[in-house]
Amino acid sequence: MPPRREFWITRAREATEKAIDSDLTGEQKLRDYLKVSYALFFEAHEISMTIMTLHYLAGIEEKYRVINTQIKDIAQERIASMIEDGIRDGSFQKTNVKVAAKTIHNCLTGYLLSSISETRKPIDLQLPGALEDMCIKLLK
Repeated sequence: MPPRREFWITRAREATEKAIDSDLTGEQKLRDYLKVSYALFFEAHEISMTIMTLHYLAGIEEKYRVINTQIKDIAQERIASMIEDGIRDGSFQKTNVKVAAKTIHNCLTGYLLSSISETRKPIDLQLPGALEDMCIKLLK
């Protein structure tokens, strides 16, 4: 049996690949990617605590900053690919894809980390949909 860390990495990769169906528009791929990101983050307490700890350690130690950057680069490349698909299929306007992908990933990360580091309020239930809409509006 693979170590727990490998299990979660494999689980996240499979769920993400499944969410990014090649027959969907760029907009729907991005919405589905955001939804699967929320679901994976809250699927197990281990995942959210690992991500929170990694962000903390990345702020104080270079080796963790490198790991965090590698993870972010992969996520941003996936998002950029969905944006490029959306530009090709007419879902999105032409834009600086790298800047848009980084902006969307940073918004997603902020939402996820805030959700576990703050006292939850009823409005939190509306945030995933609002984040999706904001990201799509950025690209339209």
